[in-house]
Amino acid sequence: MALTKIESSNTNLASSSAPVSPSEGDLWFDTSVSPKLMKVWDGSAWNEMSNVFSASGGTETTYSSGGSNYKVHTFTASGTFTVSGAAGSIDYLIVGGGAGAGGNAGGGGGAGGYRTDSGYAIGTGDHTVTIGTGGAGGVNEVGGTSGGNSSLGSITASGGGGGSARISGGVTGGSAGGSGGGGGGGVGGSAPGFAGNSGGYTPVEGYAGGAGYTSGSFAGGGGGGSSGVGAAGVNANGGNGGSSTNNSYRTGSPEARAGGGGAGAQEGDTAGTGGGGGAGNGNASTGTAPGDDATANTGSGGGGGSNGDTGGAGGSGIVIIRYTV
Repeated sequence: MALTKIESSNTNLASSSAPVSPSEGDLWFDTSVSPKLMKVWDGSAWNEMSNVFSASGGTETTYSSGGSNYKVHTFTASGTFTVSGAAGSIDYLIVGGGAGAGGNAGGGGGAGGYRTDSGYAIGTGDHTVTIGTGGAGGVNEVGGTSGGNSSLGSITASGGGGGSARISGGVTGGSAGGSGGGGGGGVGGSAPGFAGNSGGYTPVEGYAGGAGYTSGSFAGGGGGGSSGVGAAGVNANGGNGGSSTNNSYRTGSPEARAGGGGAGAQEGDTAGTGGGGGAGNGNASTGTAPGDDATANTGSGGGGGSNGDTGGAGGSGIVIIRYTV
């Protein structure tokens, strides 16, 4: 391939200050920074030609939105985000694993913690990405298990809290988390929902689960979601899961994640529905009636089971990173 000679009005390329009145295509070797950089004038700004931010890891895609071009790294399994060339700025979404729901008129599983930021400064090198697993649903009189934490380097989104289940004389299991699990449809005692986790930052990672109904019919409370609390069980109606949250970092179009699981209820009553974002619905059918599993990589909670059945599993978490190119 033949090389093309570059004609430039700038004859002194090396300088600690930018050339005055440059023309498009002029080069400047900037000696004021360390390491020194070669830059080119594009008609309106000096653009770096060396030590430029670049990154790899996860599933890499691109799209254009609002006049900007974005590169995206989507992690649906644990891996490494590697930054080379120079430090840069990213937008990120980190969602913890959703929790499993309780069996036996079980409370819905809480959504995984939801953390997002724009313009986050990230340095060069390898940054470990961990994807939280979804929690298992409880079998019969067992509460659901919590989801696993997701993280990008030191930034962590907590796993959701499991929903509790009804036992003779009360409830069992359940926990707080990124969003809290719903209370089971107990009897003879209280069946509170569980708290969401602030994670030590604002806004909170998620919201609390709803309380289970504790007298007469058995109906669990909905799991907490990333945008709202789970609804309490009332009479024969299981509580709906707390609402999910939309984010457009992956494709440029809104995608819902981290909804709370709907609660289960006594056979023949009414179960709660999931809070969107792939959250599981509860069940109140007769016979074998497990709650619905949440969709993988949404961080949403599973749906509660009916009497004597299994709660749905929570959805695994996700990490999404984007930046302009």
